[in-house]
Amino acid sequence: MEKSLADCSKTDEIAQKLFTEKRFQKEDSKRKLEKALSEYTTNPTEGVKHQKEKKESLMENIGLLKKCDKSLVNCCSDLNTQMDNLNKKMSSFLNDVENLQSNDVLKSNKSQITNFIEMQ
Repeated sequence: MEKSLADCSKTDEIAQKLFTEKRFQKEDSKRKLEKALSEYTTNPTEGVKHQKEKKESLMENIGLLKKCDKSLVNCCSDLNTQMDNLNKKMSSFLNDVENLQSNDVLKSNKSQITNFIEMQ
């Protein structure tokens, strides 16, 4: 009997704490809701003005992002053009080197050709 009474007492204490905690949460939520409602009902233009400013700020940020994106695309396009030009120059350079090597081989005698082959 004593154990069940002690258990009931502990359960009651836990329930009371939980109830008190939930009541405070409810009152806090109610207070916040009343504050928000009073702000919008007493001065609705302020709420609209605030939302309009927020929207304008977001639109300004979007505009800045679009400018940055456009600038980045232009830079990448320029880099791509430069890379294409460098690839063409490299291809031309390699062809020239290859032609020089073949001309050297054609002008060489047998011993020079043998030495050249051994070097590679």
